[in-house]
Amino acid sequence: MNPKWAETEATKAQLKVLTFFGYDISEPSSRLDAAKEIKSIFEVRAYRALFESYVKVTGDDDPMNYELLPFDYQDLMPFRWSSWEDLVHNYDLFNPESAKKGRSIQGEDQQPVWVQRAMVVDQINDEGIPFYNGKVEFDRRVFVLTGNFGFGSKNVCKDAIKDLDGRVTSRVSSTTDYLVVGGKGSINYTEGTFGNKIIEAVALKSRKHRIEIITEEHWVKEIA
Repeated sequence: MNPKWAETEATKAQLKVLTFFGYDISEPSSRLDAAKEIKSIFEVRAYRALFESYVKVTGDDDPMNYELLPFDYQDLMPFRWSSWEDLVHNYDLFNPESAKKGRSIQGEDQQPVWVQRAMVVDQINDEGIPFYNGKVEFDRRVFVLTGNFGFGSKNVCKDAIKDLDGRVTSRVSSTTDYLVVGGKGSINYTEGTFGNKIIEAVALKSRKHRIEIITEEHWVKEIA
């Protein structure tokens, strides 16, 4: 029989680790289940080193917040590989059995999730954020907000969407229709630093999900 603490919800510190490695944390997870997943990830020493490198580079040691700080995967490159392509080709040399436990954001793909996410960042750096400029539907559509908005606070923006019968959630998932990028955060994106939500949205788009990424400017025009 598990102790009572094991059945409580996963801690924010655990969710931070799982988010970093690309796990879907939208569904509730117990503290014990999260601990098991993290143990399986960190059995691969290079994976543990990668997360430790993230904490060192970003200074993100806040155990009370699961949101990741912006970072560049290239700054976390494991020491023995010179490119992500090289790492992808050789990743199972870390520990073949443990590495294959890594969940893929594509299911059948055997690449570790964090490698796929790194490749998405490279895609954004090469091609830019794929912003959508078409008509935005609001009725029963699901929106996620990221960054800071000139339109107003997040609550003000949420109310504007709800007034048009849209829904607002806090996390990007396969059910998200639109990710709205606040205009005040755009300077960071032009410098190659992307938030976790943008990376997740681009990854979903690359797998032909319906999600669209829109700027605050375009969003404001559509709600007028």
